[in-house]
Amino acid sequence: MSILANRTHGVRELVDRLFNEILNQQRLGIIDELFAGNFILYTGHQPVMGPAELRKFIAHFIQAFPDIQHAIEDLVFEGDKVVVRWCGHGTQRETFFGIDATNRPMSYTGIIVLRVHDGRFVEGWISADLLGLLLCLTDVQGVLTCSLP
Repeated sequence: MSILANRTHGVRELVDRLFNEILNQQRLGIIDELFAGNFILYTGHQPVMGPAELRKFIAHFIQAFPDIQHAIEDLVFEGDKVVVRWCGHGTQRETFFGIDATNRPMSYTGIIVLRVHDGRFVEGWISADLLGLLLCLTDVQGVLTCSLP
Protein backbone atom coordinates (compact mmCIF):
# COMPACT_ATOMS: atom_id res chain seq x y z
CA MET A 1 0.00 0.00 0.00
CA SER A 2 1.39 3.43 -0.92
CA ILE A 3 2.00 6.09 1.73
CA LEU A 4 -0.92 8.14 0.36
CA ALA A 5 -3.29 5.15 0.33
CA ASN A 6 -2.22 4.23 3.87
CA ARG A 7 -2.81 7.79 5.13
CA THR A 8 -6.18 7.98 3.35
CA HIS A 9 -7.20 4.64 4.92
CA GLY A 10 -6.30 5.97 8.40
CA VAL A 11 -8.32 9.15 7.88
CA ARG A 12 -11.26 7.13 6.53
CA GLU A 13 -11.16 5.04 9.70
CA LEU A 14 -11.27 8.21 11.83
CA VAL A 15 -14.25 9.54 9.88
CA ASP A 16 -16.05 6.18 10.10
CA ARG A 17 -15.51 6.11 13.88
CA LEU A 18 -16.80 9.69 14.20
CA PHE A 19 -20.01 8.95 12.31
CA ASN A 20 -20.64 5.36 13.42
CA GLU A 21 -19.40 5.26 17.00
CA ILE A 22 -19.80 8.86 18.22
CA LEU A 23 -22.79 10.17 16.26
CA ASN A 24 -24.81 7.00 15.60
CA GLN A 25 -23.92 4.82 18.62
CA GLN A 26 -23.67 7.92 20.85
CA ARG A 27 -20.38 6.82 22.42
CA LEU A 28 -19.27 10.31 23.44
CA GLY A 29 -16.57 8.87 25.72
CA ILE A 30 -14.32 8.16 22.74
CA ILE A 31 -14.20 11.80 21.60
CA ASP A 32 -10.84 12.21 23.37
CA GLU A 33 -9.41 9.34 21.30
CA LEU A 34 -10.28 10.98 17.97
CA PHE A 35 -9.96 14.70 18.71
CA ALA A 36 -6.84 16.57 19.82
CA GLY A 37 -6.98 18.52 23.08
CA ASN A 38 -6.75 21.81 21.17
CA PHE A 39 -9.44 20.85 18.62
CA ILE A 40 -11.56 23.74 17.35
CA LEU A 41 -14.77 23.47 15.33
CA TYR A 42 -15.88 26.56 13.41
CA THR A 43 -19.68 26.49 13.26
CA GLY A 44 -20.44 29.79 11.55
CA HIS A 45 -20.98 31.60 14.82
CA GLN A 46 -19.38 30.64 18.15
CA PRO A 47 -16.52 28.13 17.71
CA VAL A 48 -16.54 24.90 19.70
CA MET A 49 -13.24 24.73 21.59
CA GLY A 50 -11.78 21.37 22.69
CA PRO A 51 -13.16 17.88 23.22
CA ALA A 52 -15.24 18.82 26.29
CA GLU A 53 -17.18 21.51 24.41
CA LEU A 54 -17.52 19.19 21.41
CA ARG A 55 -19.04 16.54 23.69
CA LYS A 56 -21.64 19.12 24.89
CA PHE A 57 -22.30 20.25 21.32
CA ILE A 58 -23.04 16.69 20.15
CA ALA A 59 -24.95 15.82 23.35
CA HIS A 60 -27.33 18.73 22.66
CA PHE A 61 -28.40 17.05 19.39
CA ILE A 62 -28.57 13.59 20.95
CA GLN A 63 -30.76 14.85 23.80
CA ALA A 64 -33.25 16.45 21.41
CA PHE A 65 -33.08 13.61 18.84
CA PRO A 66 -32.20 10.43 20.76
CA ASP A 67 -32.68 8.23 17.68
CA ILE A 68 -30.55 10.46 15.43
CA GLN A 69 -28.57 8.65 12.75
CA HIS A 70 -26.09 10.06 10.26
CA ALA A 71 -24.86 8.64 6.96
CA ILE A 72 -21.80 9.60 4.97
CA GLU A 73 -22.77 10.58 1.43
CA ASP A 74 -19.36 11.62 0.05
CA LEU A 75 -15.73 11.77 1.19
CA VAL A 76 -12.97 13.81 -0.43
CA PHE A 77 -9.35 13.74 0.74
CA GLU A 78 -6.88 16.56 0.07
CA GLY A 79 -3.58 16.82 1.91
CA ASP A 80 -4.26 16.83 5.65
CA LYS A 81 -8.00 17.48 5.21
CA VAL A 82 -11.08 15.39 4.57
CA VAL A 83 -14.42 16.74 3.38
CA VAL A 84 -17.54 14.81 4.38
CA ARG A 85 -20.99 15.40 2.92
CA TRP A 86 -23.53 13.76 5.19
CA CYS A 87 -27.22 13.47 5.99
CA GLY A 88 -28.95 12.87 9.29
CA HIS A 89 -32.43 12.01 10.47
CA GLY A 90 -34.18 11.48 13.76
CA THR A 91 -37.25 12.30 15.84
CA GLN A 92 -37.45 15.33 18.13
CA ARG A 93 -38.14 14.11 21.68
CA GLU A 94 -36.83 17.11 23.70
CA THR A 95 -36.57 20.89 23.33
CA PHE A 96 -34.27 22.02 20.51
CA PHE A 97 -33.40 25.68 19.85
CA GLY A 98 -36.39 26.72 21.95
CA ILE A 99 -38.84 24.43 20.14
CA ASP A 100 -40.57 22.07 22.59
CA ALA A 101 -40.59 18.39 21.73
CA THR A 102 -42.79 17.79 18.70
CA ASN A 103 -42.23 14.04 18.24
CA ARG A 104 -41.85 14.86 14.56
CA PRO A 105 -39.28 13.26 12.30
CA MET A 106 -36.65 15.50 10.76
CA SER A 107 -33.87 15.22 8.26
CA TYR A 108 -31.01 17.53 7.46
CA THR A 109 -27.79 17.61 5.51
CA GLY A 110 -24.39 19.12 5.97
CA ILE A 111 -20.75 19.30 5.04
CA ILE A 112 -17.80 19.20 7.39
CA VAL A 113 -14.14 19.76 6.59
CA LEU A 114 -11.79 18.16 9.11
CA ARG A 115 -8.03 18.64 9.39
CA VAL A 116 -6.07 15.67 10.70
CA HIS A 117 -2.67 15.75 12.41
CA ASP A 118 -0.91 12.84 14.12
CA GLY A 119 -3.95 10.58 13.72
CA ARG A 120 -6.49 12.92 15.35
CA PHE A 121 -8.84 15.65 14.26
CA VAL A 122 -7.37 19.06 15.12
CA GLU A 123 -9.65 21.51 13.34
CA GLY A 124 -13.02 21.50 11.61
CA TRP A 125 -15.46 23.68 9.69
CA ILE A 126 -19.12 22.67 9.59
CA SER A 127 -22.10 23.89 7.59
CA ALA A 128 -25.47 22.24 8.17
CA ASP A 129 -28.98 22.91 6.92
CA LEU A 130 -30.43 23.88 10.29
CA LEU A 131 -33.19 25.92 8.63
CA GLY A 132 -34.42 22.78 6.89
CA LEU A 133 -34.20 20.88 10.17
CA LEU A 134 -36.19 23.57 12.01
CA LEU A 135 -38.83 23.65 9.27
CA CYS A 136 -39.38 19.93 9.83
CA LEU A 137 -40.28 20.74 13.45
CA THR A 138 -42.59 23.70 12.90
CA ASP A 139 -45.98 24.35 11.35
CA VAL A 140 -44.73 26.76 8.71
CA GLN A 141 -47.04 26.12 5.75
CA GLY A 142 -46.35 26.85 2.11
CA VAL A 143 -42.72 27.89 2.56
CA LEU A 144 -40.68 24.70 2.34
CA THR A 145 -41.35 21.09 3.09
CA CYS A 146 -39.35 18.56 5.02
CA SER A 147 -37.93 15.76 2.90
CA LEU A 148 -37.52 12.53 4.85
CA PRO A 149 -35.61 9.44 3.77
